[in-house]
Amino acid sequence: MVNSWAEATDRTGSTVRVASFDYYKAFDLMKHRIPAKKVSLLSMPLFVKRLVINFFTNRQQGVRLARKCLSKWADILSGVPQQKKSGPWPFLLMIMIFSHLKCKPDTTISEVVPEGSTTNIQDAIESIQTWSTINRLQLNVAK
Repeated sequence: MVNSWAEATDRTGSTVRVASFDYYKAFDLMKHRIPAKKVSLLSMPLFVKRLVINFFTNRQQGVRLARKCLSKWADILSGVPQQKKSGPWPFLLMIMIFSHLKCKPDTTISEVVPEGSTTNIQDAIESIQTWSTINRLQLNVAK
């Protein structure tokens, strides 16, 4: 990314505008129905879609305090189970609309602005804020 910025601005008079976003507890707060819905829109074999959707639906958990003391079962509507290697990919489904992806809950957008032109990055920032709200992801403004 930095190399492309350097090439775009090298002796051209252009500037680069960059905005980075971090999502607060992206894996923990992710609602299961959202990646399940996105998977249904992808072009992949039906059995793979069903496998992924089943991973996110009808999840429950209970707590055992002693041999004969078990809590009631509760539905799990968000988060990715611990000790699962699948952690990043459900989140990547959520942000697949962005052109620059990372395997952690953040994203970066950039724009090369030719000399004498105006920037449009504020529109992109507002789109990301709206998208995040719709998909129930909380931007971590402290970072």
